[in-house]
Amino acid sequence: MGGIAVLGAPLFHTLFGHKWDAAIILFQILTVRGIFVVLTSLYSNYLLALGYGRRLFALEVAKDLLILAAILSTVWFGSVPLLVWGQLAASVVTYVVSLLILRRAAGFSVRAMVRDLLPSMAIAGVSCLVVAVALYTAGLSGWLSLLSANMAGLIQLGGGLLLGIGSYLLLCRLAHLPELREAVRML
Repeated sequence: MGGIAVLGAPLFHTLFGHKWDAAIILFQILTVRGIFVVLTSLYSNYLLALGYGRRLFALEVAKDLLILAAILSTVWFGSVPLLVWGQLAASVVTYVVSLLILRRAAGFSVRAMVRDLLPSMAIAGVSCLVVAVALYTAGLSGWLSLLSANMAGLIQLGGGLLLGIGSYLLLCRLAHLPELREAVRML
């Protein structure tokens, strides 16, 4: 999701040209929100597997109330970006609530759960930073401005994807992440 957020501009330029540039930031915010939605869903499935249906129900109610509160508190301003930021905030709070519920249900500390995610998240963050710097540097070089918006976006998108995937896999290998070995074994 972080990679999609970083590649939002080239993706939009490839698909739509420059006419949808104002929507890029909204897309990026929503993809970052997706990180927390996926993690919350993962924890929800874990609660369900442990047989804690009532706690899962409480989490779903809390999630829906937080989303509704975010909508109601931001819609009055008539700002779509503020509405999207509110959804991100609601998803982050929902993730924290899911951590707290899972802590009690599964007996894991919040620190242990976050520590488990930290290596993968750090590697993803570094990979996203590498891609963002590469895209910024390519934009400064000026040679992409000689191409059409769609072609420049396509080159940035393809190069960013290759660089992001390559740097992520390399960093996972250097960090000896067990998840990488497991994924390779499954493939």
